Amino acid sequence: MGDHKRRTLQMAAYVAASVDAGADPRLQRLPHELKDCHQWLLFRDYYETGTVRLHRTISCRKHLLCPLCAILRAARGVRKYHERYEVITAAQPGLRLYYLVLTVKNGPDLRERFRHVEKSVRRLVERRREALKARAGSKRHAYALGSVFAGVEGGAYSFEVKRGAGSGDWHPHVNVLLLSAEPIDAAELSREWQELTGDSYITYCGEKPPDDKTVFVEVFKYAMKFSEMECSDTYQAYTVLRGRRLFGCFGCFRGVKVPEGEEDEAIDSPYVELVYRYARGGYREMPGKALAVVSDGPGGSCTPESAIGSPAAVVGLDRGPEHFARNGGGSGGGDRAAGDLPAVEGEGSAHAVELVVSGVIPRVGDSAHTGTVAGVEVPVVGSGARSRGKPLALVRGAIDDG
Repeated sequence: MGDHKRRTLQMAAYVAASVDAGADPRLQRLPHELKDCHQWLLFRDYYETGTVRLHRTISCRKHLLCPLCAILRAARGVRKYHERYEVITAAQPGLRLYYLVLTVKNGPDLRERFRHVEKSVRRLVERRREALKARAGSKRHAYALGSVFAGVEGGAYSFEVKRGAGSGDWHPHVNVLLLSAEPIDAAELSREWQELTGDSYITYCGEKPPDDKTVFVEVFKYAMKFSEMECSDTYQAYTVLRGRRLFGCFGCFRGVKVPEGEEDEAIDSPYVELVYRYARGGYREMPGKALAVVSDGPGGSCTPESAIGSPAAVVGLDRGPEHFARNGGGSGGGDRAAGDLPAVEGEGSAHAVELVVSGVIPRVGDSAHTGTVAGVEVPVVGSGARSRGKPLALVRGAIDDG
């Protein structure tokens, strides 16, 4: 993960040096967005169930520039379409799963080459729809019955771009998953693809086992192989491809209702929050500090500055004894000094308290507790609308179960 973050920082430096002062404001913001992206990671460790989830981070959402955002986007694509696949094949168990790769001839102009492959794929998918019209009696579309896509029930696809190692030309191609009731002939696919593109016949077509999830990973991997591209090539590809739809679906993959699974549900279980920061070439867990997260209370907004040394609404500090046994430094660990507190922050009910940094924070129950700051200036970060996006470095704190 640290390697991916390093690549993102390299891209941030390259973009900062490349963007002119008078450029589009969105491009001028890019270096800052890339630099901040995944700088902080807040995990929740649901120790009773053995589940760890990334709960919060700051994301640039520039998957064409940032490997970390590309990985998260790819993971969402794999999950989304595999869930749809399971629903479809449960209702139609006779469908066959195919994996296709459709290429076009390399060229120096990425914009022209991408439009070429995009247009060719669109025409191939349209032949499937025209074959359906022909079966419904349309003589004008009878020619489409001879297409390799005529028997396809549906599919999902993603575009991928790389640069040729020897020629330096751009090589866009598309990865496709198909569900078909009829076998797909690889030679016929190559012939039809050359007819559509006019310059390309190299394709791959293979039937895959119905339980092969790896093919979904192959199709929905990130759009560019960052490790094989220079920062200049990556940035050029971003300027050409940003805003374009790089993956999608058609046919039976559209409009599928997927039952809510366990991963979609909130876990009703105690958890420990772990905060990591990227520093000195890798992610490191933040050392414990007596900090807490506050929310806007009924009396008005609570900013980090106004919250220091004053009553504030502290969110989700209710913990059981297991939390401290897990974090207390030893099998019987209990109370911990304020300077060694583990990360605690949540979305529970708010209670009016003051921070007590000279010792442990008392357990917060239904009634309010108050205390003093003991002469120590304690940074506090808000979770309300005004303070959203503040550094997660400030998300630290804990309570005593007593």
